[in-house]
Amino acid sequence: MFLKIYFRNSVGFCIFKKSNYEIDSFGKADWPLILVIIGSVLLGALLAGLIGMMKIYQLQKALKRAENNNVDDNS
Repeated sequence: MFLKIYFRNSVGFCIFKKSNYEIDSFGKADWPLILVIIGSVLLGALLAGLIGMMKIYQLQKALKRAENNNVDDNS
């Protein structure tokens, strides 16, 4: 709920303040603040999703390994 209100207020602020902002990470670019915020949110969501998928894969792999060890012990 807080993030929804925060994001809505940020977008509203960006729409009313239509100046460009210089981004100097890997080069120089002048982008509108709304694009900077939306790009940051999307990049953060993508990164969190990839990390989550990696963790799920590791846990599934560990579960299969544990199940195989349990089957071997019961035989």
